[in-house]
Amino acid sequence: MKIIGILLSIFKKDSMVEKLYKIGVYHEAGHAVLGFYSGFEVKSISLITSDPGSGITRFDYGADNLLIAGILNAKKDPAFFNSLSKTVRARTPQACLKICNTLIAGPVTEAIYKFGIDYIGNMEVGIKDPDAEGIEAADYVLSIIDKTIVKHIYKKQLFQ
Repeated sequence: MKIIGILLSIFKKDSMVEKLYKIGVYHEAGHAVLGFYSGFEVKSISLITSDPGSGITRFDYGADNLLIAGILNAKKDPAFFNSLSKTVRARTPQACLKICNTLIAGPVTEAIYKFGIDYIGNMEVGIKDPDAEGIEAADYVLSIIDKTIVKHIYKKQLFQ
């Protein structure tokens, strides 16, 4: 994959540090690839040089920017999520699925790198913050949304 080669070419060749950076590269590339396939635009990928193996992938969520901000911050600021229009909030289940898939792609890609693509057996996938926080936020929102609004909007869209 070209993205992994570009990111790896930036760093020095110190065996332990290089291995940590590779883990970070694969992790962030997993987020980027699945985010792209979820319809998000990858704005940037950064590896944190002071903390080898750590990184950040930033996205532009397009039409779902406000919805995803509302989902990720719903526990801290429920008023913002509730202020979104019913039509926007009706897209919450799909947005939550895209968020969760994108967040879990990093740890899964990292595990595939660590264990190898041909690994047979149970592969340990460690999901840590901030990935875990985003998944928990999506889970929380799915537990509180008004399912009748979502159902009504979909029926309306189906019969137009």
